[in-house]
Amino acid sequence: MAPVEYGSHSRDDHLRSPDFSDAGRRPAATFAGRAAGWQRTRGQLAGNLTIGGITRPVTLQVEYLGHVAGP
Repeated sequence: MAPVEYGSHSRDDHLRSPDFSDAGRRPAATFAGRAAGWQRTRGQLAGNLTIGGITRPVTLQVEYLGHVAGP
């Protein structure tokens, strides 16, 4: 998977550096969902987000945008 770029090489390099995410040693962020709640097409997804070896509980606001017939 290619690294995400945000349009500024110096900022991108800093975000990947040991000062921020240490992407060289920990290249992945993970989210493990625990619960979801929906009201029509909007909802909340609660789970644990791990970045750089640190895990914190988070609740994400989500919106259902439809589905597709294939990948």
